[in-house]
Amino acid sequence: MYRATGVIGLLLCAATVSAQQGVLTEDAAIRIGLSRSAVDLRTEGEVRQAQGELLGARTWPNPELSYERESLNNAEDVVEHRLQLSQRFDVAGRRALQIEAADRQLEAAQYGTRAWRAELKQQIRERYFTALYQQQRRAAYERIRDDIRLLGNTLDRRRREGDVVLYDFQRVKSERAALAAEVSETDVAFESAWQRLRALLGEEAQGYDALTGELVPEQAIPQARLADALEAHPKLRYLQTQVDAYGLQRRAESRTLPDVTIGLGLRRDDTSRGTDNGLVLSASTQLPVFDRRQAGQARSHAREMLARSEYALARDAAMADLKRLWTQVTHYRDSAREFRGNAVQAAGELIEVAQAYYRAGEIGILELLDAYRGALEAELTALELEYKARLAHIELDYLTGGAEQ
Repeated sequence: MYRATGVIGLLLCAATVSAQQGVLTEDAAIRIGLSRSAVDLRTEGEVRQAQGELLGARTWPNPELSYERESLNNAEDVVEHRLQLSQRFDVAGRRALQIEAADRQLEAAQYGTRAWRAELKQQIRERYFTALYQQQRRAAYERIRDDIRLLGNTLDRRRREGDVVLYDFQRVKSERAALAAEVSETDVAFESAWQRLRALLGEEAQGYDALTGELVPEQAIPQARLADALEAHPKLRYLQTQVDAYGLQRRAESRTLPDVTIGLGLRRDDTSRGTDNGLVLSASTQLPVFDRRQAGQARSHAREMLARSEYALARDAAMADLKRLWTQVTHYRDSAREFRGNAVQAAGELIEVAQAYYRAGEIGILELLDAYRGALEAELTALELEYKARLAHIELDYLTGGAEQ
């Protein structure tokens, strides 16, 4: 039976590949891609930068120590010494708001790294299943090529025995050459997709030469839960947290009451009659005549406006994509399963019928080759539907936070 032979051959081929080469799974590809040192450095660096900003906001300004010596050449020959310690104080409450804003920026950085890793995971999955799709397309072409090769060998033997028309032999030979060229083309497509995947995985992927998995995806998240799942997406959480942080910065800049500097120190006067000691207390502040923090307020307000608009646009775009992607996943997955269960199976059975009819002389070689081509086209169509379903599923996973897991 054609289908049984094809399945057994595919299993034997997969077993041979597994024994001789490293077979990469989707989970292994994700693990390798996300565990690279460059990925860790990138995510750790962004968080540490935000931690540094928070540390700076929490740190008090350094006190200032000053010393003055003044000599008065008068009748008493007075020398005045003054040692003073001064500290600047925030009386407007800006520092508390800046600390809170920096804390929100740290939270945003953490969401940002999670969003970046989710995007990287999405890219790895898309490239993985693109390579798997090209691998399965190549396997489909190779199976038909091998079947045509067996048919050609049979006709060649019969031709030498004078039991076959030369036209049939030449027609099969031509078909074998066409399939060989098509297999070569699929080799290039698979190698290109495989190299693009390796670019995200680094050197650890060098030990793998084949992939395994199912193109057709599992059941998508229920449609009623799509909007709730979207709110957990790290990119939207990052943008919302950025809005909160810039809002706090704007509030801090809007407080125009200047800082106050308090100084406390000692004064000693050396004169010809002796030494006099005393305490020195000082207070100073800036007069907000020209600079009333207008530039800082404008910058903070502009940043908040940009962050709000970016969040709103990103959320609207994601909401618009949810239903589209869910519909695509459902449509392509169901179509692929139905097509594979009907058309692909029927095409395989048609080859068996065509082979029997050809041996009985009821059809010619063109009809037999057409049956082989029909089976190939049916398999390629099923793979394409499964591939489209998988890509839509990956994007839907990303939007609903599934790619972050």
